[in-house]
Amino acid sequence: MVQCKNYSQEDVVIESYYKDTPYLQVDILDQSIPPDRVGAILITFNPLQPKSYREIIDLLVNGKYLETLKVSGKGVELKVRILNGEKVLNFGDMKIGTVVKRTIQLLNESESSVSLKFDLCTFTKTPPDMSLTSRPAELLAQTAEDHSHEQCCEVNDTFKVLPRTLDLLPRETKSVTIQCKPTSVEKNIQLWFILNFESIRKNLCLIKGNVIGTKFLLDRPLISFNPTKRTSTSVEKLILINDGDEGAKFEWSIEQKSSNYFKISPMRGFSNPGSRVHFNVEFSPSRLILYLSCKAYCKIDKYGTLELKMAGSCVPLPKSKDAIEFSIPVRTTATKTITKEFPATEKLEAYLTGHFFTGVNKLVQDETNPTAISYEVTYAPLLMTSQHKLHYGYLKLCGDSNQHFVYRLVGKALPPLPNDRVSSSLLPLRPHVEPLLAQNWLPYNQKFECYYSFAEDDSENYFTAKIRDCIMLPANTSRTVEFLITPYRVGNLNVKVYMKNEDTQEYQWWDLNYEVSDNGEAFNTVDLTTYARQTVEYTILVDNPMIDATVFFATSNHPDLEVQSSVAVPGRQKGKLKVNYYSLLAVNQQEASIVVESPELGRTTHIFNLTALPPPSEKHLKFSAELGKSMSLVVELENLSSKNKTDFSLQVSHPDFLVDRSVPVFQGIKTPVTITYEPSSLHNCDALLQAKSQYAGIYTYSLTGEVIPPKPQGPYSIYPGDTIAIPFRNIFTEPKIFQYACDNPLFVLKTYSELVKNKKVSYGIRS
Repeated sequence: MVQCKNYSQEDVVIESYYKDTPYLQVDILDQSIPPDRVGAILITFNPLQPKSYREIIDLLVNGKYLETLKVSGKGVELKVRILNGEKVLNFGDMKIGTVVKRTIQLLNESESSVSLKFDLCTFTKTPPDMSLTSRPAELLAQTAEDHSHEQCCEVNDTFKVLPRTLDLLPRETKSVTIQCKPTSVEKNIQLWFILNFESIRKNLCLIKGNVIGTKFLLDRPLISFNPTKRTSTSVEKLILINDGDEGAKFEWSIEQKSSNYFKISPMRGFSNPGSRVHFNVEFSPSRLILYLSCKAYCKIDKYGTLELKMAGSCVPLPKSKDAIEFSIPVRTTATKTITKEFPATEKLEAYLTGHFFTGVNKLVQDETNPTAISYEVTYAPLLMTSQHKLHYGYLKLCGDSNQHFVYRLVGKALPPLPNDRVSSSLLPLRPHVEPLLAQNWLPYNQKFECYYSFAEDDSENYFTAKIRDCIMLPANTSRTVEFLITPYRVGNLNVKVYMKNEDTQEYQWWDLNYEVSDNGEAFNTVDLTTYARQTVEYTILVDNPMIDATVFFATSNHPDLEVQSSVAVPGRQKGKLKVNYYSLLAVNQQEASIVVESPELGRTTHIFNLTALPPPSEKHLKFSAELGKSMSLVVELENLSSKNKTDFSLQVSHPDFLVDRSVPVFQGIKTPVTITYEPSSLHNCDALLQAKSQYAGIYTYSLTGEVIPPKPQGPYSIYPGDTIAIPFRNIFTEPKIFQYACDNPLFVLKTYSELVKNKKVSYGIRS
């Protein structure tokens, strides 16, 4: 916050010409400041990277004066960690009603102070499933950080963080306590200890634990019997579920007034941990009864009492024309409205029986027709029906004058609709993980066996897939189960994934439709580097995951990159395609590709980054010559290009070596080139000879010249009165004047001084 005071006698108007950035925003809170008042400019700094920032803010005062405000700040990385490096905080087994605490030390390694707020979240979107051991490494790179958003977690009320907020100075350590006071049995608790700083959320550690104790429940709180004939018996099933860790005795009791009509068997017994006790609940009316209800109580040792409500009736069965039929997929709902003409002066009440049938609490009178009354019945089956065992119920509309109407409700629960229909595109031979949200719609735990099916019989020729063998879902919960699939063939792939409860035969499923195609994306990228005129080899491994053999064909789009044309690979084996890279010329990195294609498995593209470095020196040539003399060696140049003839230009880096400037070389013929060493001083020398061709590349030779000091020449024999010419060579690279002298007066020189051109021989010494 920057404060500005107006010391003048008139209002001051401040305008900002700074353009806001993602990391710095300027807001003039008081654009017009009265005399002797103070205005404020709010500057918000939100660094996006750990670095230093410098900005200049231009402010225009009263439209005349330009003031400059320099702002600097530094973004530092948030570094808060648990001091001992714990990644998992395990509370172990906890009993209901106890208080368990764990204390951890937090260290602030950031360069600035931080004000932290803590959350304990359990994910509604399950973190990645790490149990698939065959899952590729690149698919395991995703961490729990990706799931630390508010929209994918919910607060767990069993655990608390004390304190909820915390201020830490740089390098300061403080304690944080996590407390758990469980109130109900809960298995495999997993939640994340999350810190919040400004807009940053970070997972510090995973908290695990189990709440042990007794937990009993009935699979349904109400049993509504269908209308039953007099002296006959209707039977419904009831389950006592023990989801706790202790067994207990139980005993049933039924209200005395209705004990002659309702019966539960067995009345008493023992329930082991994790068990299911099945009961038969019977309704046996001995007379006509319009509606009868009562309660039964299941007393459990050291736990409490569970309540069950039972209802039934004994009335004449309705005619078939009064039947209301439903036919819907299981775990969906359907509603039908029953409209009945009835005198408006009478009061009508509704009684509804039947499992999975529900109705509104009251009847609704039709506004357009006062004598018509409507009643809505909803059918919401949670279990499938068989051909001979449907869901039945009855609706009774009873009036004041003992006039009543009975409707028979018939429900047919068809196989379930898919939990989800997935349509997406996949690449062949690339693993893909499909998250499947599995649900438990019942009030008790369910174990599901997991499997998948494919339209074709030989699925192993089309894909491989992996999913957990089975999962256990707690009551009324959902979780994400990952389905790992690797398609082989190009085309359309339809896979159905099932999770089935083998005890109840109820199941849920997913319809997965994939279009497997090659979109041109590179399968991999390879860097190949070599020297010009030298071959580098590479091997492409091709995998045939099918049980049938196939042939892979390969083509290259670059003339210097050669690949084996084809390879036959038996089923469930790998093959090799040999690749050679050879370039005549030195080139910087260039891209090429090899397409490997199989009629059954489609195509994959391999990208190659090709680099050809300048060729190394061919061979080292050594010369040795006396000063004033020369030595010659011969090298051969070869035209390996596609041109019939190419010209090599030759350059040498030292003047003591002499070579032709240009040499024509024909294809297939090695052409000799003569290199002459003629020392010009008493110093040895090194040089490089390069022969360059636009099409055939560069040949490089390293040269070493060793000079031998000059030796006296002669003796020359001269007869009295005769003349002899003695050759003398100018070894220098420029013309020089040489002085001649003779130490014996009997010999007379023709000249005592002479200008000799560079690298030329003179015969001017005559005597």
